[in-house]
Amino acid sequence: RWVVRIILRLRKIRENRRSEMAVLIFGFILLSLVIPSNAIIQRKLPDHVRFRGGETRNRHGEENQLVGSKPNPWVEASSLIVAASTKNGVALVAIHNVDSTVNGTEDWLNNYKEQLRIQTVDSIGTAIMSAGWRPDAQWLADQCRKLAAQELDTFGSPPASSTLAQDLSLWMAECTISSKFRVPCAVCLLASRDGIWLVDPTGAYRARAHAIGKGATIINSRLCKVDFSKLTPEEGLDRLIKLLLQEGEEGWESFSKDTPIESAIIDSNKKKLRRIASSFATA
Repeated sequence: RWVVRIILRLRKIRENRRSEMAVLIFGFILLSLVIPSNAIIQRKLPDHVRFRGGETRNRHGEENQLVGSKPNPWVEASSLIVAASTKNGVALVAIHNVDSTVNGTEDWLNNYKEQLRIQTVDSIGTAIMSAGWRPDAQWLADQCRKLAAQELDTFGSPPASSTLAQDLSLWMAECTISSKFRVPCAVCLLASRDGIWLVDPTGAYRARAHAIGKGATIINSRLCKVDFSKLTPEEGLDRLIKLLLQEGEEGWESFSKDTPIESAIIDSNKKKLRRIASSFATA
């Protein structure tokens, strides 16, 4: 008798499961008929929403827009910084004189004429370049050195550049949501013997070559056409200088040879930052 009872119960359970599955399938079919799929996926975004690097299009030819992302006016108006990862090091260039007008007004705190922009972080050649509001750029550099020193005190060796970049990005994100600190009006390129990282509050992104600041869109389009992995740091720096002096694009104001700049290279073998020149003429 107990065997028969077990068999009957198993049959009831199986029938109940089949009925539940049938209800679920019928519900999905009904939803697909009532609500079009594109009404769920597609929605109109606000007009002010833009990508950090400008608008792009997806594979359907439609404009992609990143919700909540908007270019920082101080970063866009900042003097240009460029870095490229080469075969055995990194080449760095920072422009110093540029029109520091932000939102139609002159902002002397966005002018880098009298301040070093390529700053050392640790003893193994790690360097940081920032674009944006000058006090915040210095704030980022000081915080980066502080994080590197804490890592050195804790573990007895300088941190990996990837770890340092992620820690700095996390600190910027914490400032964004903090009630004690404001959002830094600056982003940075962290360069070391291991490569280059673009660091902002959204994360730390590995880059082969990248430019930030006024005219960065045109320079980045030029950087995409150069294979820096086959060049030495010195050759990579020469190529960066030529790209900055190149003319031809509409809306691009090329630099003169008297433009004050900073340039430096990081040698992966020597683990050291070496400054090269103070103008295009001496680079």
